[in-house]
Amino acid sequence: MSRPQTPDAPVTPKRRAAVLDSPYIQEGAATDDGNTPKKRLKTGTSISTTLKLNARAEIHDILVLGNPSLSKKRDVCVISGMTDEIDVVEYSHVVSRTTRPATLDKCEWCWGMDYYTLNLDTRKNLQSLCVNLHRFFDKPTAGWLWVPMDFDIMFQFVASYKVDTRKKPTKFYEGKTKFSYRLAATPEMLNRHISTYDPSLKPNDPAAFERHFYPFDTLPKFEINVQPHFVIFNTGFRLEQIFGSGAVLNSDMLENYFKLPNSILSSSLKTCYDLYRVWMSASPPEAFLHSENRHWEDQDAARKPAGTSSSRKSQAGGGRSAGRNTRNTNPGHLGGGGSSTVDRETMPLGTDTPDGFVDTELVMPDDSISLLLGDDDESQSHQAREEEEEDHEAFFRGVEKWAEDVCEAAEDGASDDDRDSSDSDTSSHNKTLIGNTPPIKCGELEDVTMTDVSLKIGLAETHQPPIFHSFWDTY
Repeated sequence: MSRPQTPDAPVTPKRRAAVLDSPYIQEGAATDDGNTPKKRLKTGTSISTTLKLNARAEIHDILVLGNPSLSKKRDVCVISGMTDEIDVVEYSHVVSRTTRPATLDKCEWCWGMDYYTLNLDTRKNLQSLCVNLHRFFDKPTAGWLWVPMDFDIMFQFVASYKVDTRKKPTKFYEGKTKFSYRLAATPEMLNRHISTYDPSLKPNDPAAFERHFYPFDTLPKFEINVQPHFVIFNTGFRLEQIFGSGAVLNSDMLENYFKLPNSILSSSLKTCYDLYRVWMSASPPEAFLHSENRHWEDQDAARKPAGTSSSRKSQAGGGRSAGRNTRNTNPGHLGGGGSSTVDRETMPLGTDTPDGFVDTELVMPDDSISLLLGDDDESQSHQAREEEEEDHEAFFRGVEKWAEDVCEAAEDGASDDDRDSSDSDTSSHNKTLIGNTPPIKCGELEDVTMTDVSLKIGLAETHQPPIFHSFWDTY
């Protein structure tokens, strides 16, 4: 299937993207009860082809200035400069699309938007990164984050935003399509390095790659397509997760923690933190939360089939959360055992979260989407609908009864070898294995052992486990 062409003037949909399925949540040792789940894991939905093509076109227009040979058909990491011919490149949301609905309400209010019109599936919120850089960017309390370097824009943000002040951030950009940032890394990346690629040399030339080490002050300033208000939100949120909710930060503290080369960068980080706290302390009025734009939410709920799990969740959530992503369980730290049980969805607007609490609703690994060479997306809605598998006790009881009949028939067949053929029509030989299938003679099952039957019907416990041969044993 051929990829659709990138539109000449891509337009971001004026509504929030509806996340119909629960995103993937890592389960640590604390949540593992030792039993195999009886349903498939949700792994999140893909990024639409149109969105990736729009983001690729904007990133190409910026990076092609330093790499004239860069093809429009190649995905490229905005930090390392490597294309998908050299490394795996993924697209990453700066502000995660699993962000809590209550948080999006505050952003829409402060950013001068209509209710329910903030769409995080926009090329202005999407960056392309090598897979290792993407993983570290998604870590709430570790990894690396962006530091805005457009100080004229940052000054306008500070001068304009106070508590519950409404202002469109796009008015500060004056038509700009690229913005400057530097990379700041946490101490957790002390033993890591970042390689950058010189496009003027061939990939098989060792001189084409330069290694940068913590604190990565040798990396240049980067120009990318992501708009500053998305970066400010993400950076502010990350600082809150690192230092705790309500922490009082100053430039010296940030400069020492991130090992920044000068106080200009630390001042920019502090500005991001202050702006984030101003936005999150907003209290959108009920009139805004029940405005006429609410019809988007109702249409989302109406489109869902009555029997789907997403429809049931919407009905269960009720009220303001219908048709939106409203997960009310918190698995704890990413990749951890889930010690945090605070539900930020039920907390009042403007309430500070407890110290040490990591809000995994905002940054989740379901934002990943690998772009392997030759991989092609179907031109379908990226909100994939999947019916949830349910456990039917009656079905499993029937399977158990059927398994017992099979095992009993096998035993009877093995024990009846010495009987006369005249006894072959006794009641013990008339067992049906599946439904109303004709009875078979147990003598035909004489070579069937309990282990064989268990393997064929998928029983969980076998007294003689089979020997599985590795794929590599064949080669």
